[in-house]
Amino acid sequence: MQRKKGMSWSELRVGIFTLAGFALLVFGVLLIGKRSGFLVLHYPLHTYFTSAGGLVDGAPVWLAGIEVGEVTRIRFEEDLVRIDMKIQRKVQEKIRENSQAKITSKGLLGDKIIEISLGSLPAAPLKNGSEIPATPTKTDLTDLMTSATSIVTGLESAVGSIRQVAAKLNSSTGTLGRLVHDDQLYQNLQEATGRLNTFLGSIEGEKISEISIQLHTILEKIDRGEGTMGSVINDKELYEKLIQTTDELKALIQDIKENPKRYLKVEIF
Repeated sequence: MQRKKGMSWSELRVGIFTLAGFALLVFGVLLIGKRSGFLVLHYPLHTYFTSAGGLVDGAPVWLAGIEVGEVTRIRFEEDLVRIDMKIQRKVQEKIRENSQAKITSKGLLGDKIIEISLGSLPAAPLKNGSEIPATPTKTDLTDLMTSATSIVTGLESAVGSIRQVAAKLNSSTGTLGRLVHDDQLYQNLQEATGRLNTFLGSIEGEKISEISIQLHTILEKIDRGEGTMGSVINDKELYEKLIQTTDELKALIQDIKENPKRYLKVEIF
């Protein structure tokens, strides 16, 4: 009976390369799976919008600026658009009942994404298949372009008005244009200003002191109850009589309006 021959070096080398290739294959599958996400555990969520706003299947879902999932399906449901998503299970504790979803733009190209806000305690985490509340958003690239166009139009109108004013100034038309170009008008204005300053300077001395003394005297008389104004301000009884007379006059006028026949008699001869 012959003995079985031992494994040759060439056969051993083939086995080593086979095992190494298989290990590399497994490592590559795991690496690709980790990057693509098909080996990551997910759970479903959905939300509703009145419009998808250009969102497409496969669009990324962000949580606080980090990609955590993708849109799996977009379809009509009654009068709304339902958007189904798959979210990485590792962030389930961060998406709670007070979280909100909105459609926003990614970058300048305007690619649409779903952005979810972080939830906070005491709200509970959303369970599998739950609906996440939606936040309607109107700020997209189209709205921004519309606003920018409106601003540019307003600026163009303002620049046009400034150009018209400058043209009138250059052509010496209008009051301001004549003031700028008419030397005589400028001299007259300077002369009038000088006269006004002279007049103000003349009354700053004795006249102002005299006026101040007279005003002080009048206030002292009023404070002592002298004159009509002083009596009205300082005499409480007179003040109360004036109030009473005013009230009676108001009542009389109101009664005349309500019962004019009581005061007006018309006789026909």
